[in-house]
Amino acid sequence: MTDEKSILDRMPLAVRVVLLLSYFLAFTLVSTDVSPSQTMDSAAPSESHGSSDQTASVEAPTTVSAHQVPWLRLIIPDLMVSEWFESDRQRLGILDRLPILFTSLLVLVSVLILGRTLLRCLRIVPDTRLDLWVFSFSVGMSFTSLYVLLIGLAGGLQVVWLYLLPVGCSLIYEIRCFLGNSGLTSLRWKGVPAIISCREAWLLMIPGGLILAGAMLPPWEFDVREYHMQVPREWYQNGQIEYLPHNIYSNMPLASELIMIPPMALHGGDDAWWHGALTGKTVMAFYALFVALGVMSIANRLGRNRSGWAAAILVLSCPWIGYISMTGLNEVALGCFMTTSILAILCSQKSEVWRHWVLLAGLLAGGAAATKYTGVVFAVIPLLVWAIWIHREKWLRSAFIFTLGAAVIFAPWLAKNTIFTGNPTYPLLNTVFDSPDRSPELLERWNRGHQVPESDQIQQHARSILLTSSRQSPLLMGLLALSLILLLTDRRLRPFAGFLIFGLLTWWFATHHLERFLVPLIPVAAILAGITLDRILPERKLFWSVCVLLTIYGFLYLGAGLENDSRILVRMELLRDGPALTETTTERVHRYLNRILKAEDRVLLVGDAEPFDLKMKTTYATCFDPDALANLLRGKSPGQQRRELMEAGIDYIYVSWEEIQRYRSTYGYDEYVTRNLFSQELVPGGVCEPDTTLDLDPEYGQLFRCVREPL
Repeated sequence: MTDEKSILDRMPLAVRVVLLLSYFLAFTLVSTDVSPSQTMDSAAPSESHGSSDQTASVEAPTTVSAHQVPWLRLIIPDLMVSEWFESDRQRLGILDRLPILFTSLLVLVSVLILGRTLLRCLRIVPDTRLDLWVFSFSVGMSFTSLYVLLIGLAGGLQVVWLYLLPVGCSLIYEIRCFLGNSGLTSLRWKGVPAIISCREAWLLMIPGGLILAGAMLPPWEFDVREYHMQVPREWYQNGQIEYLPHNIYSNMPLASELIMIPPMALHGGDDAWWHGALTGKTVMAFYALFVALGVMSIANRLGRNRSGWAAAILVLSCPWIGYISMTGLNEVALGCFMTTSILAILCSQKSEVWRHWVLLAGLLAGGAAATKYTGVVFAVIPLLVWAIWIHREKWLRSAFIFTLGAAVIFAPWLAKNTIFTGNPTYPLLNTVFDSPDRSPELLERWNRGHQVPESDQIQQHARSILLTSSRQSPLLMGLLALSLILLLTDRRLRPFAGFLIFGLLTWWFATHHLERFLVPLIPVAAILAGITLDRILPERKLFWSVCVLLTIYGFLYLGAGLENDSRILVRMELLRDGPALTETTTERVHRYLNRILKAEDRVLLVGDAEPFDLKMKTTYATCFDPDALANLLRGKSPGQQRRELMEAGIDYIYVSWEEIQRYRSTYGYDEYVTRNLFSQELVPGGVCEPDTTLDLDPEYGQLFRCVREPL
């Protein structure tokens, strides 16, 4: 440490400031990769699925960089606030968020209580109260997802008392412990309140509060409406976790999304799926807060108290973290489990009960894998190596205990897929395991959409990651580069650098290069960056000024609606049912169908794989599954086709031509579905008739009413 300080001491403060300022200016003035005009009102496209032709028009070049927009909003903050209610006071409403917020906090408290009890059962006593809260949250969320998976496989998703039972037992046990009937630990439920009482806490509470407000909004992102929220809805409405042949993503690990199902069961009623899903989406946003607290704890161990604050602020102020948390995606959850697993490994280093800590690290790494398949290579493998290295004198026992912990959480998902499909890693490794329901064409579509791109240039991605990505932090990458100075002399930081390098290499050689997949690495990068910021800015006022600027940037970026929904003050009923100020073709059709159809009616979606907001029953398929329309009608006469639609209970057919066109230009789509099929066969044959009420542009989509066959 002495050599490390001398290296930094030789560098004048002015030089350090100039280095930071140089990166900040380059970051601010560079042209960004995504246009800032791409706001939620224009339906920002999903990174994994692209966008429709109708929404792609918002990508027009602009003279203002996305990195500059937050500072422009700082000059005219009233404009940003007015966007929160779409500049129309008649659309203003906030009280309708209170039930979602209250239920989310109730779920959070239940998760924390469960996690605390499990820590007692594992005989783990965290070193600090901050660690207690971080581990309680991560363990509680991991256990809750595993519990919901097991009762879901048993067909008990709609049985309310099954959710209340473990919480009730845990609460009784915790009360007994609090009253002194257990000697396992003297730690009380404090720690986070102590953090909140600090005067610096507002630097976390302001961006965190905005993230929670955005998470309460109805989903708009493609993947979230397609499967992150749609699959839990279908499972709950079916009463069990089962194989969904029309949604390939339902067979991937979805542990973090299962938190939506308990609120659905507890809410009850026809709209239970809706309110429960929004509650679960809000609870998922708490991953951002607890991963920030996790990096604070780790940075405190490796640096000073200010290092922890800097690392936490760097996490919550990073637009990527806010974007993922507000939209309902799961990369921040993956990052949270990775971070807490690292913390558990560090705790095991000097503990007499190191086996318990290694087991906990394995459980949390398994939680990362159960969140997303990429967690296996991003988290389980490198963390296993890390645990073995720390306990290398007893490496075999360490490896076994860690693997056992990971298997407890992750193995049930592999078993589920094995039972349903015969492939434990379905839909991955389809060349190793036989997938009878996957035709060669479907396998080719999946591989085409998820293979490692051969034409990608590493220079372009490096430039985006380091500087030009519109969702990057204004200082994170610059500070991470400066952390190389610390790595020269502080060996404790080198495993974190190695972890980042392994993650980058894995991302480049084993994934399809979505930058969103790198988000779980941001907390680890923030640990190094936070320690670096503390070390290179010893002046207190200068240090906290930088932290304040980071918080302001993150808040204004998310508040300005750059690539995310910022309508946090619009009444929920308007966000769901309209009238909306702007709509895509699919959104117009969905709102119309919600008005005219009843819950027991059914619509067949063709090309459209975003059924989440539809209140009636739906028949749909993702582009990687057999087309639902072709399955019903291919090779049949008009009379048979009418009977098939009638027996399936189909009342309307909506065809999203823009999505079909996009699929055919990328992954592929069933050639049976064409415009001529409708104009020359189905409509003339009396199978269906156009619904012209909405006056849709047929280039984007068409809506048809099914003709009932005469009795």
